[in-house]
Amino acid sequence: MSTYRPRMYDLTVSPKYRVHWGLGWIVESIFQEVDISTGKIVFEWRSLDHFDPSHSLVYPVTSDTAGDGLNEDSPWDYFHLNSVDKNAAGDYLISARHMSAIYKISGIDGHILWQIGGKTPTFNQTNFHFSFQHHARFVSENGTHTVLSFFNNGSNGAKATNKHSHAYLIVIDHLILTATVIKSWNPPHESGGIRAGSQGCAQMLPNGNVHVGWGEYPQFSEYTHDGATVQYGVLAQRASNVMVYRSGKYNWTGIPLTKPALWTYARDEDAENGMTFYVSWNGATEVKSWNFYVSNSSSGPFHQVSQQPKTSFETSSRHAEVFAWSFAEALDIKGNRLERSEIARTFIPSSTLLPYCDDDGCLSPARVENGDYDTEAADQSSIAFEQLSINRGYNTQEYYAKLRVSDVQRGRQTMPFEKTRGRVDIPSMLLGILFTLSLLGCTSVWYHVMRSRPAIVTPVAYMFGVVQNSMPDFLGLPRSNIYELANQQEWIANEF
Repeated sequence: MSTYRPRMYDLTVSPKYRVHWGLGWIVESIFQEVDISTGKIVFEWRSLDHFDPSHSLVYPVTSDTAGDGLNEDSPWDYFHLNSVDKNAAGDYLISARHMSAIYKISGIDGHILWQIGGKTPTFNQTNFHFSFQHHARFVSENGTHTVLSFFNNGSNGAKATNKHSHAYLIVIDHLILTATVIKSWNPPHESGGIRAGSQGCAQMLPNGNVHVGWGEYPQFSEYTHDGATVQYGVLAQRASNVMVYRSGKYNWTGIPLTKPALWTYARDEDAENGMTFYVSWNGATEVKSWNFYVSNSSSGPFHQVSQQPKTSFETSSRHAEVFAWSFAEALDIKGNRLERSEIARTFIPSSTLLPYCDDDGCLSPARVENGDYDTEAADQSSIAFEQLSINRGYNTQEYYAKLRVSDVQRGRQTMPFEKTRGRVDIPSMLLGILFTLSLLGCTSVWYHVMRSRPAIVTPVAYMFGVVQNSMPDFLGLPRSNIYELANQQEWIANEF
């Protein structure tokens, strides 16, 4: 984890800092590696212990993030650490935006092993320039070469080294001390490119593709290794001031704790075009299709009338006949039942609403303006009895459709299925009876063996004595015999 720590610093040592008459303030970039399980700090690194502020390429008051260095509220941010990565050998790769440099840091004592860019680079950059970069990451290393990825902003809004921002994949040759771009990705923007003055990322994906986030431009894109664009997303326009510091692409499996939402609609009870189901399950990623069940009673029986592939966030399905009650059932790609919605009553518009409805639903409402509102008529009006909410026919014991035990076993065990109650599990009961009879049979056998072979281990005899002493006499085993056998065995053991 990283932090920016303001601290007092003598900035009068150089006229470039434009600070005099007193002690100034500077931002020290710090990162730590922490053992989460214990909270112990494994490693800590502080920029001022390794880099003098004179190495900075962003002096006080020269950019919107530099600060003026005059007080604690506006310290000079000379380094601006913005990413940390660690390799298998235990060394770190850090990006310092205001240095326009990427550094490899020793994981033992924090000294600088090498740097790309900045005022004192280790390597000759053969075919590229970069500045104000973000999100530097190790890709691969061996004894002679290192491959890195990072996002080259090419500008901080005040200065620029590149016409457009890019995602770079570079290789460092440690033998001849060169750094070379081997892959570069630009946004598929109509202008030919964009220049992000802040933020951004480049993520190498397991399949060889690369995901790029464009920082202050709230956009992201994905490319194949050969540069073909396979995804481009625009979250907002730049003028909106919406920004995405860093985006990424990862596998995510959503298993909601809530139930699917279902709304069913019919224009009337005998609608020629039947009824329509509208179902969704917010956050669920594994749903591939929906089963729809109907009945004219909330207590069933229900029967399935259709199966519809999931088409978008909300899936709709039409059935030719109108039923009063229904529920939806989510299925995964293998046909496993995941979860069921509540049992829903089909909505049929009242006579006052019907003129504003069609076969798919009703219009959005509008407020009755004061000039059209008749207060006297409203006060004298009443709601039709059949439209009262208490007459909607709900039974609170029948809100949910329960899955069978076999459905739960076949479905995903992590899903919040309803438990079935009041059902006798015959196979489990029979297994319990057989186990009890087997135990009683073993007890009887041990008794007869012990009578014929009294030298059997004494603790076993005592154990069965205790067992029999707590059991009824229906086995025909007198309680005293077990203890007598045990005493005989102990006497025989003492004799020999």
